[in-house]
This record gives sequence, structure tokens and C-alpha cells, in this order.
Amino acid sequence: MLHGDIKPSNVFVDPAADAAKLADFGIARVAGGVERNALVTTLIGTPAYMAPEQKLVGAKVGPRTDLYLLSRTLADFIGVGLNRHGEIEFPDDVSMAATVAVLRQALAPEPTNRPADAREFCRLPQDALAVA
Repeated sequence: MLHGDIKPSNVFVDPAADAAKLADFGIARVAGGVERNALVTTLIGTPAYMAPEQKLVGAKVGPRTDLYLLSRTLADFIGVGLNRHGEIEFPDDVSMAATVAVLRQALAPEPTNRPADAREFCRLPQDALAVA
């Protein structure tokens, strides 16, 4: 399942369950079987959170796209800003170095430079902390 529109307003925190839940699967797609990617035929999503490949008709989107969207959302939660070119500027805070390292990798413009899937993404914080 590819959500395609992960953004802060689609993440709901359930304090009773101590968990976050993802909502709004209105543009979600099923990418099944051997083919884990889907073809972009229409530009849909929230522009400020879209992965670069979502902005190109004919490009392929897949798990790496959703990881970009999730990382872009997490970046908002730590207070990133955008420069005048629309590029993400991370806080200059040493205590956030491991978090920033993880988000930089997951927000790589080229999908092949991002984690391949959620399992690999979940290993990034441990790897970043080991280096820090």
C-alpha cells in the first residue's frame, strides 16, 4: 500500500494508546506482488510534502516515496524551515545531529539514495547514534 499523501494533518496522535495513526487513504494505491512501484499518471498530493518523483508524470513511486513523505512530516515536527528556494533547512542543534542525519538520508532527492523500505528506515536511527 502506498499512501502518497503523508503530512502532519494526516497523522493523528492517540494519547490513550500512546500511538500515532495515519489517516486519509484517499489517494493511496496498491502496489502488489513483484512490482512494488506505481506509475505517476496524475500529479496528486500536497506539494510542500511531495517527493521529487511524485512531481513527474511517468515517474515511478513506491515505498521510498512514502518514506520521503514520512520523513518530510517528521522534519516539520522537529522544526525545520524552508529557505527561499524551497529547500529544507535543518536546525543547527548538536543534540539533534542523529535525527538530522536520518532525515537527510530519507529525504534524498534521488529515491535510490533513500532507505529501500520501512525496515531499513527503522535501522537508520541506531546507525546514526552509533556514529554520533
